[in-house]
Amino acid sequence: MGAGKSFRICLAVEEIAGNIVEHGFTGKKGKHFIDLRLALEKDGSGCLSLRDNGVKFNPLEYRNRDTQYGLAIIRGISEKIDYHYVASMNCLNVMIR
Repeated sequence: MGAGKSFRICLAVEEIAGNIVEHGFTGKKGKHFIDLRLALEKDGSGCLSLRDNGVKFNPLEYRNRDTQYGLAIIRGISEKIDYHYVASMNCLNVMIR
């Protein structure tokens, strides 16, 4: 894996996990959970998967131009973003270029 892809993966982790901690757990009682997985394929593609038990939030539907800079970065460095809310968990998959 090249330095560029490593940088994009680290940037995605920092942006997404930071948003989960800052916004997803605000006012939510109990234990907080973030599961992060990275799958790298032989062809160089990578899929970053994050699950959390924070407040339900679908980043694909969020459209506040004044506050979506981190999401814009993620959209710019990814090939595909997929979101599901399953069993009270936000599930986000990001295919990194």
